[in-house]
Amino acid sequence: MNPNFNTDKAWDVLYTRLREEELLLPDTKKAISGKFFYYRVAAIITGIIIGCGIIFWQIQTPHKSQWLTQQNPDSKSTLVTLLEDGSVVYLAGNASLSYPEKFDPDKREVRMKGEALLDISPEAGRPFYVETKYVTVEVLGTAFRIQSSEEQQLFSLSVERGKVKVTRKETGEQFIATTGEEVLLQPGTWQKTRIEDGTAIDKLMEKISFKDERLEDIVRVINTFTDQPIVLEAGLENRILTVAFDEHSAGSMAQLICLALKLNCREQQDSIFISR
Repeated sequence: MNPNFNTDKAWDVLYTRLREEELLLPDTKKAISGKFFYYRVAAIITGIIIGCGIIFWQIQTPHKSQWLTQQNPDSKSTLVTLLEDGSVVYLAGNASLSYPEKFDPDKREVRMKGEALLDISPEAGRPFYVETKYVTVEVLGTAFRIQSSEEQQLFSLSVERGKVKVTRKETGEQFIATTGEEVLLQPGTWQKTRIEDGTAIDKLMEKISFKDERLEDIVRVINTFTDQPIVLEAGLENRILTVAFDEHSAGSMAQLICLALKLNCREQQDSIFISR
């Protein structure tokens, strides 16, 4: 310690500073003798440091993203749900999907029950996981159909395009399935076969519905399976719509959108334009 350092003078300076910032009562120093006064000041300083630390921790600690659940109660229609990364999930009747409002930086994860078609946006370095009761599916960017039955202990996955890895939770067994392949899990056995036709997926797409989705996202999905693209006027992207489509022609779907939102449709060359 520096022999010229004046401890009393240093405490007096600190005392004055705390008084100016109204952290001490006016008669604190008189009421408390030297050593106990220093303890009190030290306690106040410690409290300030801890308080600042708590505030800093709250600012730096990211909040966990809230999980949402979407369930399709209509057995005759497929409910289309769009995720924040651009991925699209087509939920069959009585199927359910749980997903976060915002995915983690290093992975994307959802949980599902029932039957669904998933069209996953590829993102390098951020794999996509689908959790079911018996199986974990890992994808990088692909489209595939899942059917999971907890009651019957059945699971099937058909890959429309891309490649997925299927892991059985109970045993750790893994299968790789690529375009045109199907993986089937029955009690105690695995089976991998070729997909004969797209009947199941076609049936899933016969009637689709959207619940509280952005118009831009609805149009994006429609444009993936129609030959005549729908184009939105700028400023209409964030209009929210709940709608069901029985026909898959771009014209009929555009007319239904315009009717629901009181907008105008016009055909120009090979496109359909929606405007105010």
